[in-house]
Amino acid sequence: MEIRASDIKDWFQYRCERRLIYATLPREVRDAVPVHEVDDRSIRREEGVRFEEDVLRRLRERGESILRPNGGSLHVPPGLTAAFLRGEHPARLIYQAKLDETPSLRRDLQLPEHVSIRSGLPDFMEWVGEGKQRCLRIIDVKHTRRPTQYHRAQVAFYALMLRGVFASLGINEPPIHRQANIWSIGADGGPLWEAERGLFDLRSHEELLRDFFRRQLGSISQTKIGSGSDQTFFHLYFKCEQCKWLQHCDKAIADDRPREDWDISAIPGLSHQSKAALHRNGLRTLGAVARASHLGDDTWTLRTRGKLLKNRAEALLSRQWCRLPEHHTWLMPPQIDVPIFLVVDRDPVAAHLVTIGCLVGGKRARPPVVEVVTRPTDELPALTRVLRGLIDVLQELHEHNQRLPTTEGLRMHIFVYEPSEANDLRDTLATHLDDSDIRSGLIHLVRLFPPEEVRAPEPEYRGAHHLPASALRSVIEQLYVLPAKVSYDLARVSRALAEATPPLKSPYLPGPPFTRPFSARLSIDVMRQLGDKPQWVEATQQDAIARLRAMQSLCQWILDDNAQSGHDFLRLRKPPFRFQEQFHPLEAIDLDVLLAQELLQSRAERLGALIDLARPSEERRERLRCYANLELREAKNRSGGAILDFLVPPESRQAEISPGSLGLILTDDDPDLRMDPSRWPECTVELLSGADPSRLRVKIWKKAWTSQTMRRLMRDTPTAGWFLDKGHVDVNTARMETLLRYLSEGAG
Repeated sequence: MEIRASDIKDWFQYRCERRLIYATLPREVRDAVPVHEVDDRSIRREEGVRFEEDVLRRLRERGESILRPNGGSLHVPPGLTAAFLRGEHPARLIYQAKLDETPSLRRDLQLPEHVSIRSGLPDFMEWVGEGKQRCLRIIDVKHTRRPTQYHRAQVAFYALMLRGVFASLGINEPPIHRQANIWSIGADGGPLWEAERGLFDLRSHEELLRDFFRRQLGSISQTKIGSGSDQTFFHLYFKCEQCKWLQHCDKAIADDRPREDWDISAIPGLSHQSKAALHRNGLRTLGAVARASHLGDDTWTLRTRGKLLKNRAEALLSRQWCRLPEHHTWLMPPQIDVPIFLVVDRDPVAAHLVTIGCLVGGKRARPPVVEVVTRPTDELPALTRVLRGLIDVLQELHEHNQRLPTTEGLRMHIFVYEPSEANDLRDTLATHLDDSDIRSGLIHLVRLFPPEEVRAPEPEYRGAHHLPASALRSVIEQLYVLPAKVSYDLARVSRALAEATPPLKSPYLPGPPFTRPFSARLSIDVMRQLGDKPQWVEATQQDAIARLRAMQSLCQWILDDNAQSGHDFLRLRKPPFRFQEQFHPLEAIDLDVLLAQELLQSRAERLGALIDLARPSEERRERLRCYANLELREAKNRSGGAILDFLVPPESRQAEISPGSLGLILTDDDPDLRMDPSRWPECTVELLSGADPSRLRVKIWKKAWTSQTMRRLMRDTPTAGWFLDKGHVDVNTARMETLLRYLSEGAG
């Protein structure tokens, strides 16, 4: 193995043993397997090279003294590099210094004999003042807006190499600055180097690397690979789309292979760690997982989601969809008169919208509207044109419903498919909060999708009563298992349901160049070519419309399934739509901000509790939020109330519920009871102290003990059919609201 600094970055980015091994082996070894490889030259890589060249040009233009390669050389000659490191060269910066493997580096990393380090080329090193001394700071140039841990790991690897080079020069106390820097993209799209945003401490990252080399690399490097044999560990997931060996790994779950023999990477939601745990348990194929009686409890995911992963494997094997029993969701209402669908694609590097689209269905149906943005300056007009139509529909609903009693009128809900689309919309709004159109005509949009910069988010939009928007993917993942491999993206989900009974009417069937392995969102390669390929603009618009139509079809399919199920698994009870506008999100005074945050926390905590209570009892128990299957041993009347004594089964004794916990509810796990906050007062209890973990006692106050609900529970609940869960109780918000409103009136 010959390891490069970029291999270290890739390891911490992907955590893929196969990728690391393939990248560090000679090509002839890979060819002997054989390993199918595709050219991974991409637009992103070419842009990175141009960005680095732009940095170098700007530094030269402002007169910086830079030692750089001569002629066509890729690096500065070793002699000049050594002179620079000794401080004997007048240049302040050095560009593309060559750092070689040294005996000191091998000892530091405890490298096995068959592992070597390829020469590294850090982008820049500069002499900076540190007190009375001069220190050498390592700088890497990254074509990104947000440097991450794996970028820092690569820079820290350069630092370890640099320490070894200093040792080879006889400098035992190397003058390496404790902080390195990453120059990234600035607000204007150019390089950002003046600010300290990219600075980070090297020491912790260097220790992270030493731990990897000393504790992990040895076993990875011993993996057997050769002619007809490949034991490298791999896992297929969304990050693999960028890998040049994806097609090779994808053969393990290819459609022409028997599904029984598919690699378990085909199971959506399976993590690297859980796959490794399943391997340790002897479960390596889809068939083995589907037939297993128990997947093990080696990881938290297997403990809490093992049954779900098994169900997903069974769905893939049988090619049949299934609604998960006992699963409910608070992310979608059972009645939607006016569903609204949004598609959002945003270039993560250029940081501007590429597509924004809206489709209004139901009783206020309108044709889809999609804008494709090819220049950053077109973003705000496109955003305004599409979303002003959305706000007009909401205004129409608001005015219509205002003329009716509060319980009557039309119900609305907004859907994106991926949660990241809502985040992209928030990030886009954040860049235009100073625009007059946003602050006036589209201010309700800021309330619905508040960016972090908003001073006073509308609290009612964060609660279960007026939750305005949801991600359809999250609804699907909570309720269904489908014959879709690796990912529940829109394309795979809609294709799977197109063959279901009843079938999905309008599946999303993308054609080139919109087909992606694990996502239905627009790829960055397409985004970057829209300006140069006008014919792609209309195709991109039609692709976005196809996504909107598929989302509309999927939403209706779920609503129909809920209506035919005999009981509502869609639990979000929304009243007819009315704008919520307790606070101005951008112009609220300080007391309003405090009140908004207090109300926001209360609404969010209640919704969080309801989402937890929507999970099956087994999952709530494994998440340590429920005492499940309690056995009632004795009930004693006390002062009009009662004390109930339960036997706790061994699997429930780790629950993180203790005496003093507020909002505890005792039920028979009936979803109509445990997920209805209006009925919680009828089953609220207090947990009493006890030394024996196998016993549990609760106190029920008179009001709850004498309620119709508790009488029914005592009469009809099986002996071992009791459940103690965390609900939600808020004793402070009403008092705080009264105080803050009083102070606000006094200030006025």
